Amino acid sequence: MPTMTFFKQPIFAWTGDQARLAGYELLARTRYGGAWELPLNVEAMSPDQLVALTQAVIRTLGETTPSLSLNLHPRQFVRPAFAAAVAALNAGCKPQLQVELTSKRDALVPNRELIGAAQRFAASGVAVVVDDVGAGQNLPGLVEGLTPYASTYKFALQDLQPVLAPADVLDRLTFWAQRAAAAGVTLVIEGVESAGDLAALRAAWPGAQLQGRYLGEPVPAVSRVVRTRR
Repeated sequence: MPTMTFFKQPIFAWTGDQARLAGYELLARTRYGGAWELPLNVEAMSPDQLVALTQAVIRTLGETTPSLSLNLHPRQFVRPAFAAAVAALNAGCKPQLQVELTSKRDALVPNRELIGAAQRFAASGVAVVVDDVGAGQNLPGLVEGLTPYASTYKFALQDLQPVLAPADVLDRLTFWAQRAAAAGVTLVIEGVESAGDLAALRAAWPGAQLQGRYLGEPVPAVSRVVRTRR
């Protein structure tokens, strides 16, 4: 039976030339053999396991961490058990918990259920992050429905740069940056891979938060593991 744990990757914001830690994204990793890998089945983590690992991360990082972002597959996102578990945990911990709706396509989860789930999370005080806007299932129509309940959009440069011309990536980023500004939500740009990326993004979008391997590789967040089904 495989084991699963959380890695963490930092997200940074800037005030002038001063960077500050905005929080961490918690990334599930599974050990099938001798190495930690991306899970083959992200749904294998139950609400109780999500809570146990998140509590272990909070104990490890301490209460000064501003926020922790938890990725939820669409089927997890709409399950009341996940909403209740995250809301209860958020009410009792210092770091703000956020839930990131991943962009994975799932024909069994209609948009109306995702929007209803986002409304429930927001009503319970849990911030909603729309991951990888413009990709997978998180296309403009769904994002528009989620926006009243969302605090953040994330734009994944690393997913688009291998398949689109630089000008097309820039056009898409500009589109979502404008949408974020109009909606009054935070924009996080993922995929900062070099000093050049950092300088260009800070110059063009000084209000955006940034995340990527140049700023911090995903590393183990906690020594605890949970056993999951395949």
